[in-house]
Amino acid sequence: MAFLTLLGKYANKVLCALFSLFVRLFFKVDKKKVLFFSKPDYADNARALSEYVTSTEGSSYKVVWVIEKDENRVLVRDALACVLYNSLNCYKLQTLFHLLTAKYICSTHNFPLPYKKKQKEQVYVRLWHGCGYKDKTSRDGTHKVFDVAMVPGPLFIKTKASFWNIDEKNIISLGYPRFDWLMKKNEKATSFVSQIKGDAEKVIIWMPTFRNDKNGLYNETSSVSSFPLINDLNVWMQIEQICKQNRVVLLVKLHIFQSEYEIPFKQMSNVKELKENDYASKGLALYEVLAETDALISDYSSVAFDYLILNKPIAFCLDDFDLYKKGRGFIFENPLQYMPGHHLYNVDDLKRFVHDVAVGNDAHANERRSVRSVAISECECYCKIVWGKITSL
Repeated sequence: MAFLTLLGKYANKVLCALFSLFVRLFFKVDKKKVLFFSKPDYADNARALSEYVTSTEGSSYKVVWVIEKDENRVLVRDALACVLYNSLNCYKLQTLFHLLTAKYICSTHNFPLPYKKKQKEQVYVRLWHGCGYKDKTSRDGTHKVFDVAMVPGPLFIKTKASFWNIDEKNIISLGYPRFDWLMKKNEKATSFVSQIKGDAEKVIIWMPTFRNDKNGLYNETSSVSSFPLINDLNVWMQIEQICKQNRVVLLVKLHIFQSEYEIPFKQMSNVKELKENDYASKGLALYEVLAETDALISDYSSVAFDYLILNKPIAFCLDDFDLYKKGRGFIFENPLQYMPGHHLYNVDDLKRFVHDVAVGNDAHANERRSVRSVAISECECYCKIVWGKITSL
C-alpha cells in the first residue's frame, strides 16, 4: 500500500511537471486573474479582499479560489473555485493551470506551490494571518517564495523582515483587509451576538493562542495542553458565578489548531463556546462577530493588536509567560511593552477584569492608543488601499 501511494505521488509529480511545461509554453499569465488561498477555506484576509474585488471590480477581474475541502465550494460566490489536495502534495490539473496563469496569488499561509519558481510576470502576495508577539518556529527559509508581505503597521516591518529573513522593502505596512470587518457595522453580526448575550449586558470574548496543536505539528510551549489560568472544574464554576453576578457572557473561541480542552460548557450558562460553524453557517466572518463584543482576553496572539482598532478593553493571560519565552519566544525584546491592558497571572486577576468590564472601568485606553499609533496603520478602507498596492506591483 505504501509503495502504491509513493508511486502515485511520483506519477502525479511527473504529470504536473509535463503539464506545467505545456502551460508555460502555450499560455500567457492573465493580467486580470487573481487567485486566493486561506486556512481554513474562504476565510480571513483572503476572503475580505476577495469579497472587495468581486463587489467593486465587477467583471474586471477573474477571481479564483483554491480550497482544500470540496464541500466548501458552496462558500465561494462569484468565483471559480479549484481544489488543492496539499496533504498529499497532489494537484488537479485545473488547479495547476490557474496557479500558473494567475497574475496575482494572494494567500494567508504558506502556499504549497507545486513548482520551485513562479512565472516571471506573477506577483505572489503574502496577506498573512496576523502579526502578534510570537517568534518564528523555525529558520528553514521556506517563506521566501512571495514577493511582498502585508503587516498591520510600521511596528512590524523590522520584526517580520527578520521573521521571514527578507528585505524590509518587501514588507508593506498598510494594514489587513479583515480590518474593514471590525470598522463596519453589520446588522447580522449584531443580531448574532445579541442572541448569545441574552439577558447579560456585556460580552467578553476569550481567544487564546494554541499551546498544543491537535494535528501534532506544532507545540508553542513544552507544557501539557492546559487552558490558560483555569485548570479544573471548580475554577470554571467560580468564573461562571462571577460572570452571572456581573451580567457578563464569557465567550470562548479556541484556536483552529488547538487540541481539545476539557471545559464544562454544558454545565454553564454565562461561559459559552464559540465554534467556527456557529457564525460561518450564518455567512459571518469571525472579525464581524469580534466587532460586536465589549472586551477581549488573549495572550500572545495577533488578535490583541487587531482589537486595538475597536479601542475596547483587552486583557492578556501571562501565567505561562516565562515558559513561552523559553519555548517559542517573542519577536519583541520587551513584549509587555506592547500589551496595553490588564495583565492576568491568576484567576483573581481574571475576576477583576470581568468586574471592570461590567462596570465600565477602563484604565488602559491611553496605553492602547499609544500602541495602536505604531502597530496599526490608519485607513478608511483597508481592502481598497491593499488592493490598490497589489495591482500597482
